Amino acid sequence: MIKVADGYLVPLSQPERGLVPLLLDGQAAEGLVAGERIAPTLTGTHNGPLTVSGVACLAGATVRGPIRVQPGGTLIVNGSSINGPVDASGAAGFVLTASTVSGPVNATGSRGPVVLVGNKVSGPVNVVNSAGDAALVAGNTVNGPLNCTGNSATPVNLEVANSVSGPKFQQCARL
Repeated sequence: MIKVADGYLVPLSQPERGLVPLLLDGQAAEGLVAGERIAPTLTGTHNGPLTVSGVACLAGATVRGPIRVQPGGTLIVNGSSINGPVDASGAAGFVLTASTVSGPVNATGSRGPVVLVGNKVSGPVNVVNSAGDAALVAGNTVNGPLNCTGNSATPVNLEVANSVSGPKFQQCARL
């Protein structure tokens, strides 16, 4: 769950995804809590840099350029291809699942959840100084180092190892 200015955002790309619609989707059969579905804001191809200042969802998208999440912004990416670096410094939340990134991935100083699951990254991955719950870093293939340093909670992989061609540093040493 990611706190945003006017409420909370609950990404479905998480281990508990089967419960999310049951509990939060107002259109679900059970409808326990009113919730609003947020459709992906970007599909298809985007050429050039992408800057995220609020909440952005990418599903099946191709981004040909760098992605920068501004402080307080939230980026949720699933099944996408990014040709450039991803910088989520100071993000309210950052979710990257089942995607390919040609460049470094940096999640530095996140105030909310960081989820990196099932990705292929050509470059270093850094999860540094996150203040939220333990980052989930699982099942990724990283062509470069994996660095986790200074996070308030040690990142976890839920027993799904990452394949890393470079060194694993600090809190990521066992992932």
